[in-house]
Amino acid sequence: MADPDWSKPCEVLAWLRPQYYQAAAGTAVVRVQYDNNLVEYSARNNNLPQLDALIRRLERECALASGTSRRRAFIAG
Repeated sequence: MADPDWSKPCEVLAWLRPQYYQAAAGTAVVRVQYDNNLVEYSARNNNLPQLDALIRRLERECALASGTSRRRAFIAG
């Protein structure tokens, strides 16, 4: 799949999620290019938490763009 349009967070998520799972399994390196920057994420580089944070941010942006919201659960203790 070609690099996604970063102005469309839902499109980016569809492109990025499968790659994330491959990187987490150690079978791939995720290369993300935006604003003339290239970032490589992999289990070997120990930077998957940053990729996970990017995915969470894109999920929020996608929910806002599509008019939905993510459910939040609160646990009373």
